[in-house]
Amino acid sequence: MKKIWSLFSEDEKFFAAGGEGENAVDDGPGSFGVDNAEGLTFQLMVPAEQIANIQEAASLMHAMNTNTFTGASFRLKDTGKAESFASAVRDAVQNNQWMCGYPDRLLIAQIGGEYIVSAFGKEPMSNFEAKLKQAYPNAKILYNEAVG
Repeated sequence: MKKIWSLFSEDEKFFAAGGEGENAVDDGPGSFGVDNAEGLTFQLMVPAEQIANIQEAASLMHAMNTNTFTGASFRLKDTGKAESFASAVRDAVQNNQWMCGYPDRLLIAQIGGEYIVSAFGKEPMSNFEAKLKQAYPNAKILYNEAVG
């Protein structure tokens, strides 16, 4: 997430925060504890049954409204389950009962065998996708779709 965020110009950046707890960061991505099951489920939209496969996580969120933008990266323990992890996150976002705004778009990508990056928020999300592809040219876009 730091590599992607670093590619945004100052004019493109939004009021952001990342991480959680003692790893909370203002104005950028931060580490998200894999032991914070409630946060992973409710903030980053990871289904509870998928949490055991996360080795490391990081987040970047719009500081005023997480439905405007929430991005996360997950380093998985079992790379053979990357696509099922991505599918489960996709289903969680698509089936969520949103409050305080409704995200327009969902993007989920796989980087190498062990990383999944997810982002959902208001349009346009194309800027995030472009920066992700710039940072990781071999990223495989698994989902890029409207929410709802």
